[in-house]
Parts: sequence; structure tokens; C-alpha cells
Amino acid sequence: MTNFASRNTDNYSDMSDLNMNVRKTKNAILTCMAGMVCCVWLISCSDKNEKRLQLKINQLKSIGVNDMNELDTLFYQFNAQRYPLDADCRNQTVLLRKIDYIKTVSKNRTVPLTKIQYQAILDSCNAMSPDLVNIFLDTSASMNGYLNHTDNNDFIKVVTSLNISGYGGRDNIDCYFYGNRLSEKKDYVSFSLALSRRGVATGSSSKLDDMYAEIISLSRQNTVSFFVTDAIIAGDDKELQRLTPQELNSYYQTSLENITYLIRTAKSKDKNFAISIYRFIGKFTGTYYKYNNKQSEFMQGQERPFFVFVLGDRKIVNDFREKVKKKNEIPNFQPVQQIHFDGVADPAFKFESDQIGRENKMKDSAKKGKGAVTIKVTLSNFPNYVLDAAYLRNHCTAGITGYGTIVPASIRNSNFTLEFPDNALQSQNEITVRMEMNHLPDWCSEFSTDNDTDIGACLDQTFYLRQLTAAIRDGMISKNNVEGKYRFTK
Repeated sequence: MTNFASRNTDNYSDMSDLNMNVRKTKNAILTCMAGMVCCVWLISCSDKNEKRLQLKINQLKSIGVNDMNELDTLFYQFNAQRYPLDADCRNQTVLLRKIDYIKTVSKNRTVPLTKIQYQAILDSCNAMSPDLVNIFLDTSASMNGYLNHTDNNDFIKVVTSLNISGYGGRDNIDCYFYGNRLSEKKDYVSFSLALSRRGVATGSSSKLDDMYAEIISLSRQNTVSFFVTDAIIAGDDKELQRLTPQELNSYYQTSLENITYLIRTAKSKDKNFAISIYRFIGKFTGTYYKYNNKQSEFMQGQERPFFVFVLGDRKIVNDFREKVKKKNEIPNFQPVQQIHFDGVADPAFKFESDQIGRENKMKDSAKKGKGAVTIKVTLSNFPNYVLDAAYLRNHCTAGITGYGTIVPASIRNSNFTLEFPDNALQSQNEITVRMEMNHLPDWCSEFSTDNDTDIGACLDQTFYLRQLTAAIRDGMISKNNVEGKYRFTK
């Protein structure tokens, strides 16, 4: 465990200004500390201090159960007078001073924080405050069946539930329609009125990659964008109708490649860029346009899928995911499937074992006939869709030099253990773990079709959904496989 109370090399000699009256300063201290820890997630680092700052951030983020008493002391000893609440928490110089200072204070509290108080601080730190919320509504012709009929209440409820409590309210929401092109910005009141009155005008066919280009360009740091669409890969009507089936496939593939490129570029500019995909089922009454736009079919009150894509700052995208998970916070937003791409840096494996010392050498006590060697493998910066016991069981492999494959045991969502007999060890040992990244949840294929000419046979499927989710994954994930190695001596 990280020693949060260790002395820092920076010397704060003037300790006389510590406020020892805990009761009088309790509220101010808790609030200030909440802001201080919150800064850890909000900070934007410069190149010069990035490594130093990241080290300290990682120390504060690696909070474990065994650290609680130590952290309790530090929370109450933080000096709110020395660093007032109106200090700019996003200023990295201020943040560094705060982190250094919190590690120098003496431990002389007698009443520890309760677990409930501690959790309240963490919840406060994790509360999101986006600078802006964007709602983009796909209003191409294929969306008319959801938008402008009296049996589309479930669809309307999902869209209007995106006025998230705690995200700044209606005044913090910019709304757009996307028919043949992006509309002018609208306020939330006029947007929701148009929806509730079934007064949304629809256009013709719109290219999904063009939509993504507009949405990503408006999804800046510390913002979140909600994109509501049927997620059908489409294109210009006239172009589609003159193309052969083979040319159509090439046309759609180009659109997918454009989406991958747009997302990859956004991720390269902002490592905190994240995407979640939520799938819903709603009533559809209207004309369904088939993949070549030469054929269409009217459907009355059929159950059809639609999607909400959430793009933007990882903190907010993940905070929204947690709100959805709790179900009672956004009761009208209950997807039937979902997938999340939210890694920050490159994925990596972290290895640890209490049988192996700091010099990556087996401890003497571990060599005396214990019978088995156990190593814990933790997944760091892997996207959420990988953090699943079934996924790890099916798509993660491990082996050790001279022994062969090791089957992961005690699989959890973000870690697993490797066990092998101690007689398998050599003088020099290397463990290799490999994760296949290109497997998406089964629903991405199950609810996808490459041919929707018989729409009655694929009502719950979306044209090219499998290819679209793969294109998004390719934009967000730089590798098809991630490999990690761990070396130690006997």
C-alpha cells in the first residue's frame, strides 16, 4: 500500500498555522479536501511537471481499505486557512502545493472519520460539473417513425431524460437537430417542446460519418455530448440509388473508416475522450428505408432499436454510466444493452505477489515447499467492455517460461490470479499475459444485419451495427492485442 503519511522532501517549516480546533473547522476542512481530491481528476498537466504530478495523483487515487485510518488523519489535519477555498483547484502549482502539504502534517487526531463520512467525501469529489452538455438528435428521414407519432412516448422519455440533474440544468444544455445538415443551436426548452408536440421536421438521408464529424468537433474537454440516432449507416439518397451492391459495400466501408479516423484523432488530441453506446427499444410507426434506399416499407407500431451515443470527457461519460447503473437516478433511461470505451492511456497489466520481493526475487519463505506460486494480475486502463469475467476467461491467455499455459483463476472484473507449482520455476522466469481486444459483446453481432431488404425478419436488428461498433472500437483502441511480461528470479 502507498504510504500516504510519508514525509515529502518539500519542507513546510511553518506548522504554527495548523488549526487544531477540529470541531470549528470540520465543514471547511471536508469541503476543501473534497475540492483538493476532486482536483486530482480535473487537472490538466503541462509537459514540464506531468510526471511528478501524475505520481502524486496516482498515490491519492490508489486508496484502499487499509489506508482509511491514515487518510482520515490527513483529511482532518488539512489546513483550510493556508489554502483557502477560492483557490483555483485547476492550477497545477496550487495542486502540487496542496498535495505536498497534506503529506507533511502531523497525526494527532483522536476521532476518526466514519465510513459514511469518508464515502460522502469521495462522492463529493466524484460529482461532475460539465462546462456544457450537448444533445444531438438525428432527424434524417429514417427517424420519422420514432419522432412524430403518438405512440413514441418511450422514445421521448429517453431523450428528455438527458436533462441530467447536477449537470448544470437546462441553461447548460445546447441542442441540435441533424437532418440534411446540423441545425442552428437551440435552447433546451424549445427543443423539448418540439419533441413533445411531435413538431420535429425530418430531412432526407444523412451520412453518419458527417454527423460524427460535427458532434466530435463540439465535444470539447469537460463537456459531454448525447447523440440520439437509429445508428443506421446511410448516405446521400442519389448516391446510394445509383450504386451497385458491391459499390454500396465500399461506400459504407468508407464511412466506417471515416468514423474510425475521426474518433482516433479526437483520442490523440485528448486522452480523456470516451464513448459509451446505449441500445434501446421503442415503438416505430413510419417508413423504413432499406439499405440501398431504392426500397422502403411502412411499419405500424413495431418495436425497433434506437441508440444513445455518449461522447466526451471520460469523467462525465463514466459518471453518467454510474447514474444509469443505479437506475433510480435516471429512471426513464433504461437501456437493454450497453458498451463502454473509456481507457485513458494504453492498457497495461500490473503484476504483484506477496511471495516475490521488491527486487523481483522469490522470498526465502516462499521457496520452502509452499507448493504453489500465486501472482495477481490487475488490468490498468483497459476499456470497460474488457472488464468482465466471461471476457477474461475467453480472451485472455497466460504462460510462464518452460511451463506452458496457465489458466487464469479467481477471475474478477478487473483482475485475476495466476497459479502454478513452485517446481515449475527456473532460475530466471518470465510470465507473459496476452489480451485479445477485438472481441465485442455478442449483442453487437446478434442485433446486426448486413441485409435489411426483408425488414420483417430483422425488426430487432440494425443495419451494419456490428461494423459500426467495431469502427468505434478501432478508433478508441490502438491495439488488437495487448501483451504484458513479468520477470523474476527464483
